[in-house]
Amino acid sequence: MENHAASLLLLGVSHQTAPMAVREKLTFDPARAAALAERLRGLPGIREFALLNTCNRIELYSVTANSAASDSLRQVLSEITGCDPELLEDVVVPRQNHEAITHLFEQLHRRYREINIIF
Repeated sequence: MENHAASLLLLGVSHQTAPMAVREKLTFDPARAAALAERLRGLPGIREFALLNTCNRIELYSVTANSAASDSLRQVLSEITGCDPELLEDVVVPRQNHEAITHLFEQLHRRYREINIIF
């Protein structure tokens, strides 16, 4: 029987884990984001993905079919951004499943408080 279990994986870089120079290397303009999406669509084990890219953080969320996906995602990030894989190892914070979801909602809560709505 084939196992269809999936995991939510987050690879994140923020102002807390990487200096500005590294975060600048990891930023995604529309062309770079399209190149990342193209590569991720062809990556075995990656079912879905989303990229959150702000001035202070880069977060790649993915639904994965296997535990080797983290290494594959890091490799693609390295290739697309030109960042050394060892550098990514030092600054990327991985989170899975509940921890990834908790982190996402914490970030959304913080950002929501910063939004001013004017009628």
